Order: sequence, then C-alpha cells, then structure tokens
Amino acid sequence: MIRLAALALPLLLTAPAMAQTPTPLAPQRLVLNLADRDGDGVVSPVEAAEHLASGDAAELPAAQPLSPLHRGPRLRPGKAKAEKPDEAGFPGLSMKRRFVPASEFERALEYRFLEELKDRRK
Repeated sequence: MIRLAALALPLLLTAPAMAQTPTPLAPQRLVLNLADRDGDGVVSPVEAAEHLASGDAAELPAAQPLSPLHRGPRLRPGKAKAEKPDEAGFPGLSMKRRFVPASEFERALEYRFLEELKDRRK
C-alpha cells in the first residue's frame, strides 16, 4: 500500500501543471540591427544618426588614432639597474631595504641566517 502511494504521489503533484494548457506566445520580430527603425533591413544615414543621438555616450567606442604616425613621440623605458647583492647574496631581500625597522627578533634571525651561510661557504 505504501509503495502504491509512493508511486502515485509524484503523479498527483504534477497533475495540475499538466492540466493547464500553455498560453501561445505572441510572435516576436527578429531585429538584427537596433538602428534599423523601420525594419526594412537597411540602416539609412538618418536612422543611424537617430540611433547615435538616442544612445548613451558611455556605450560608444572611444576614438582611435588614424595611423601610428600621429601617436606622438615614443618613449623607451630605460634599462633597469642591477642591484648589488647584499651580504647573503640576495639583492631583493636585504634588511637594508625595509621601510619599517626590523625588530630584535628579526635581527637575530637575520644574524643566524648570515652566520649559517658563512659556515656553509667554508
């Protein structure tokens, strides 16, 4: 009996949805170009001007230069200067480059690290 009720329950729940007839949708016209106001498939200059005038200026593309010759002088970046390596051999990790002064704990760790490097190099 319970099995029969378990099988019938989904049918009872979906019956009202299946009984309703679907409402026919109104036919929609396909518009390929929003500037084509009269729907003839050709965008005239008048229609294009109306579309541009009614649009938002933020949606329009930004102006691009006509040719690469009119861009102005080209600036070339200078070569990066090589930093001198610090006593540990790592130029970017030097304690001297810090903005905030190192704490006593950090200085102790740095000292132990440099001593370990000296021992390994021997």
